[in-house]
Amino acid sequence: MEQIANVIRLMADLRNCAKTSLPMSDSLIAYDLILYIAITYKEKTPITIKQLFSALPHSYTAVRHHYNRLLNDGYVVHRLDENDGRVKFIEPTEKFIDSLVSYANKAKAILDTPPPQHSEVTLA
Repeated sequence: MEQIANVIRLMADLRNCAKTSLPMSDSLIAYDLILYIAITYKEKTPITIKQLFSALPHSYTAVRHHYNRLLNDGYVVHRLDENDGRVKFIEPTEKFIDSLVSYANKAKAILDTPPPQHSEVTLA
């Protein structure tokens, strides 16, 4: 049971770290959006706005709300396709990358921290 408690503590610590490091406004939808953009960027897979909205298991309206916030706050920009000006690709900005690197470094520190040692209590 103690191992499960340690895993739950780590999950809570990671969630708190995400809330302070990422522009997610305490929303798991925004968290999913940020992670998806980060993964596709790291894999060098260009994604369009349409692909992004259909890739996530959330309503179009919810994804659009959080995506527009990322766009308006300067975390992502649009890049037009060279062959078809109607197609817009999503690109993370340095601001996005910096916040993600900060989160990744803090998350690594959390995961690398050994679990607290608890002394056993025995009843006489």
